[in-house]
Amino acid sequence: LIDYCRKTDIHFQAYNVINGIHDRHDVSPRAFSLLMLIAEELSSTSKHGYAPAHVILKWLIQNKVSVIPRTRQLGHLQENSPLTLATMPDLVPSQEEKVRIAVAALLKGQDLDQPLATFINKKDAGNLHLFWKSHDGNEIAIRNNLLPGEEFQTITYPGHVFVIYDHTRSQRKELMIGADFGETQQFHIDEL
Repeated sequence: LIDYCRKTDIHFQAYNVINGIHDRHDVSPRAFSLLMLIAEELSSTSKHGYAPAHVILKWLIQNKVSVIPRTRQLGHLQENSPLTLATMPDLVPSQEEKVRIAVAALLKGQDLDQPLATFINKKDAGNLHLFWKSHDGNEIAIRNNLLPGEEFQTITYPGHVFVIYDHTRSQRKELMIGADFGETQQFHIDEL
């Protein structure tokens, strides 16, 4: 609808969008988490703290949609004011796309798939051993003896760290998941 309005030069205005999108976080927790990650990114480059609601409003405004946020709380009125949103950093194209995907999932009442990581042993010789590294530094084996030419897939989360060891476990390499919800990432392991 927004694309059609833009093409035909019709101004689009949204009212009470937060209740229709933001309040579905229990149905689409990974989509909501993606908005939270973007809010954290924006907060880290600013002196203000931002929430997923701010991200949604900023995304709409950046896409030329007028927004009238509804509220019964005076604090929310100030949080969602034009001044607050104007001081927010602009979303970069990759963030805009992630917000679009998250908002679409929230509106449909669906959730995003977890990232899928594929590890491919491209070494000429030698098995590899794959571990997941927890936040406390412990390494948990998830695949032993990944033969040359073989691949292994696992569902994961953004920011997870995996550790690859050679067949003697004397060499290691850490790999971080950069894929977001709904995305895939491949690791071609040809050297450690």
